[in-house]
Amino acid sequence: MIDHFRQQARFCEEYGSPFMARLLETLARDIEADGPTAGLVANWPRSPRIDAVSLRIAGALHAGVLSGRDPALAAEYPAARPDWDMARVSPLVREFLGRERDWVTGFLGSAPPDQRDPAHDSRCWLASSCSPRATTSSSSCSRSAPAPG
Repeated sequence: MIDHFRQQARFCEEYGSPFMARLLETLARDIEADGPTAGLVANWPRSPRIDAVSLRIAGALHAGVLSGRDPALAAEYPAARPDWDMARVSPLVREFLGRERDWVTGFLGSAPPDQRDPAHDSRCWLASSCSPRATTSSSSCSRSAPAPG
């Protein structure tokens, strides 16, 4: 699971999204430290890569930000704070994931389109979710994928 989060972080870095890359690295460290992220993904029943587990967690955080579920976290996300700093974001992420465990668990149970299709590469969805510059038409994807939020 940790390798999956780190691999997705590298993809985000390559696609030009340093915030998402740092966020996924932070979540990987949280799993290593047996933090709230670890509890959310510990018993994942299928391939984390095929199911895009790291992107589901990132999507849950993004949905929490957009819905106003955590105003403090929203205030530190790039849309509100272009000079974001993961040192400020990270503790808020841990607090959110711990406090909103049931809500996040429900969010994780809903897959983005095509993620249950083993032929669909999660990098395709990542391309559209990591960077506004990257599009599925410039990748090896056969289908377009929605960007979160």
